[in-house]
Amino acid sequence: MLELIRNGGAVARICNRVDDAQAIYRALIASGARDVTCVLLHARFPLHERQRREQCISNLVGKESQRTPEQRIIIAGTQVLEQSLDYDVDVMVSDFAPIDLLLQRAGRLHRHNRCRPDDHREPVLEIVIPYDEQGEPDWRRWRAIYEPYILWRSLATLCDGLTDDTRIVTLPRDYRTLIEAVYSAAPVVGRYAGEVAKAEQEYRKTIDAQTAKARSPLTPDAMIRAPIVEHGGRSYIEEETGAEASWQLAKTRLGDRVTLVPVYRVNGELSLDPDGTFRIPTDVPPTLEQMKDVINVAVPVSDRAVIAAYRDEHRDRALRWTWSAIPAPLRGLHPLPLDVQTHSITLNRRRLRLDNELGLVIENGDVDMSGDWFEEDL
Repeated sequence: MLELIRNGGAVARICNRVDDAQAIYRALIASGARDVTCVLLHARFPLHERQRREQCISNLVGKESQRTPEQRIIIAGTQVLEQSLDYDVDVMVSDFAPIDLLLQRAGRLHRHNRCRPDDHREPVLEIVIPYDEQGEPDWRRWRAIYEPYILWRSLATLCDGLTDDTRIVTLPRDYRTLIEAVYSAAPVVGRYAGEVAKAEQEYRKTIDAQTAKARSPLTPDAMIRAPIVEHGGRSYIEEETGAEASWQLAKTRLGDRVTLVPVYRVNGELSLDPDGTFRIPTDVPPTLEQMKDVINVAVPVSDRAVIAAYRDEHRDRALRWTWSAIPAPLRGLHPLPLDVQTHSITLNRRRLRLDNELGLVIENGDVDMSGDWFEEDL
């Protein structure tokens, strides 16, 4: 990326995973490059910080920005850079993704009329693909995010007509042709036909398993003689007041996500910052203004080990709010107790650390620091 903007320009680096975006940003800062403005953006920043960074990106490369070709700007981030933000860059480097998302990302290239550096007169999207030891594409790191079958079809479609590792795509003319080629049921021929066929089998198995999993709790076997209702079975209730939401964790797509609120113990009181400036009560629910502050620092997390720590009914009391009743706006939000000095905690062998520049960093860990964090309040 530094080489791409050696003579000026703005480049966006879109990663499929937050930890990759954080690692790239750290490497950029460690490079000591001068006269380069670097910004990191992903969903694992507290809400207020994410909004600040979005505004920063808008000021740098947004529609109304007055940047010159000589400026050197690098925007590193995740899928949030393909959604909602109205900005444009001279060149983009992206992790491989389903074809529709690649086209959406490409829509941020030369989006607005402005003077471009000589090196970037034409919009170019460079795509990063991981390879295994045999030199074949390896989707294992991204399979929890994108279905490998769709990735294989997307790759096969883009490789059709590839010349010297380059393919010219004309938008919007090619949108429909490319997307229909990937998402149609037509068999793939050519270089990756075998990989596509194998991935499709796995994909169909996954869909069948998910369908059965969704159906089994709701639809009893019509041929069994046992009663369809038994004592202690599932009960269905009207849920208009949100009374049951206090124990639910929001789900996104077929995966999970938990929204965490970084909190600190300062002089025996609960605070949203390590300095104790934004304190919230532990014995009574917070006020409306305090709830706004709580929501403003919330961070969504999709790590399975972290989610498991919060889904466990016998989870540490430090991972629960201490109020007798949780206010409706805060249902689905859970405290993330951080050490005042290290700004971190370890849950289920995951070390979570809130960093001012990187956002919430999740690493493998082996020490549980949660302890009896709320013990004195209980």
